[in-house]
Amino acid sequence: MIESQLYKLPNKVLCEIAKICLENDYDFEDPYIIGYDQSLEIVEDASRWVGLGTIESVDIEFVAKFISLNENLLRSWIDGEKKFDEISSELVKPRPKKYMVYYSSKGRGYITQKYSTDWTSYDQDWIDESMQELNSIGDWSYYDGDYHGTEVDDFDENSLDVDEIEEVKEGYNESILNKLVVENTSEVINSLDKKTLLELKKLIDSKLRII
Repeated sequence: MIESQLYKLPNKVLCEIAKICLENDYDFEDPYIIGYDQSLEIVEDASRWVGLGTIESVDIEFVAKFISLNENLLRSWIDGEKKFDEISSELVKPRPKKYMVYYSSKGRGYITQKYSTDWTSYDQDWIDESMQELNSIGDWSYYDGDYHGTEVDDFDENSLDVDEIEEVKEGYNESILNKLVVENTSEVINSLDKKTLLELKKLIDSKLRII
């Protein structure tokens, strides 16, 4: 999981960066809506004095989320209503989450779909014309054949659409790994003799007592 380089900075430094961003009208509710380049410039200017490396999208999002989570505390400190020591312990540093994103790429292109089918004819030279004719009058459709795949030529992408987003919960990969281990182990167990199985049972029992 990619973490922003700003996460390790002290809270006081983060607050100073957030203050500069707010003074430059940083749209922390959606840092992409005003344009990526503009958001990037604001965060770069606000953090230049810290001596960080190249600012990236993950850093832009971190600053936006940090301000969003701590907006009231930050404004009370900026306005002089509270001292930094009074808000420091209440500040929350955001952490990223992992998501599975399903998306589509749309555009114009020349598509070739590959099929095969059984065909009866009295002459091989007539098959092409026969298929074309029956397809045009609706007595046969190319969809009736066995599909073998699609080839795309001269594809010109003009949009990227996110179709669905799912948060990947902690332990997701671990549960998949455990499932694979169980499935593969069951095949091995079927080939073991009784003596080996008893030895394996002892090892498992020993491990279970520790957990």
